[in-house]
Amino acid sequence: MTHFPTIPVEVTLPRIEDPRGNLTFIQDSDQVPFDIERVDWIYDVPGGVFRPGHILVDKPMLVTALSGSLDVTATGAFGKACFTLNRPSTALLLPPSTKFEFSNFSTNTVAMTMSGTPGLSVPDEIITLENYKSNGHFTSLVSQCRIIELPRLGDLAGSLTPVVNGQGQLPFDTRRVYYLYDIPADAERGGHSHYCEQRLIVAAAGCFDVAVSDGKSWRTYTLNRPYRGLYVPQGLWRVLNNFSSGSVALALCSTPYSEDDYVRSFNEFLALSAKKIDI
Repeated sequence: MTHFPTIPVEVTLPRIEDPRGNLTFIQDSDQVPFDIERVDWIYDVPGGVFRPGHILVDKPMLVTALSGSLDVTATGAFGKACFTLNRPSTALLLPPSTKFEFSNFSTNTVAMTMSGTPGLSVPDEIITLENYKSNGHFTSLVSQCRIIELPRLGDLAGSLTPVVNGQGQLPFDTRRVYYLYDIPADAERGGHSHYCEQRLIVAAAGCFDVAVSDGKSWRTYTLNRPYRGLYVPQGLWRVLNNFSSGSVALALCSTPYSEDDYVRSFNEFLALSAKKIDI
């Protein structure tokens, strides 16, 4: 059984710096010592608003500021402590049975919380990479992409959008989350496809375009609502561009990171897609 810290702990997350914008990712059994079960992001919070929290009795929780800043007050067997989160690459790990409250939101803050089941992750052995290859580049079409409306729980203290594994909100369970921020307006991100990974892309802040291709045709989607995501199945090429100032691109992914799952050459992608099965 996993032994969690008995006090809140500040965690430094990976920060992959890039002149096109920085990237931070979080995945099962790597940056967090639990299986990801639920991801929420909170936005449209008026300045100075206090958001009362609650207690996850048996579950740990991770909190980070995707943009802006906020204070987190944590209360538990350790006593009471207050933390300020203002970096997308810094998070606060709360042990099980901790009461938490949010306050002092800065303008345009987007806060993300992630909760999970106790215990380290065991990778899902559902389908082999070879099977994914035959079901991805050989079969996926841009017409299979779609905009998914997510819950928007709004009140005077701001809005919250939750995505919970196992409730049919997405065609997959979330196994990794990453987000892009500090993105120059003329930057272009993406430029790859996946053998295995399915993904939901959300504009947690600002707006940007996502262009997807199945090797035969292209389709472009504009994302500009934090409660609306673009589902991209495996086997499609994707490019993110036309970022507005202060954009945060949030991605929920179906698999932990594996470089072997990426196709980064467009010519290789076209060669794989040329074998596409007519469905």
